[in-house]
Amino acid sequence: MWADNETSDDLIGFQVHADLIRSVVSDDKMLPVTIGVFGDWGGGKTSIMKMLKRDLASENWTDEDVEQALYQDIAVVYFNGWLFEGYEDAKSAILSSILLALGDHKRFGPKIRDKAV
Repeated sequence: MWADNETSDDLIGFQVHADLIRSVVSDDKMLPVTIGVFGDWGGGKTSIMKMLKRDLASENWTDEDVEQALYQDIAVVYFNGWLFEGYEDAKSAILSSILLALGDHKRFGPKIRDKAV
């Protein structure tokens, strides 16, 4: 049996799903939007999210990436809820993750970055 390890490499043909999500969140006419990714345990949900994070993260862009301008205002917040047992722990961790991502993102000015930190 194969190990159930998430990956940002498309080993199961799910890049099409990550591309669809990316096109929705980068389209101003679609915003605001909430997207749910549902599936059975081991079905590839985390891999889709890791592919999406890889595609949207500015550190992965090259000078030839035409789509950079579309994604430069998107802050990527990756959160693994499986690391936390209780609701309060998970709630605190996700809020911390959001604040850290906002503090690190270049889109936001010093006032927001300082308040996030």
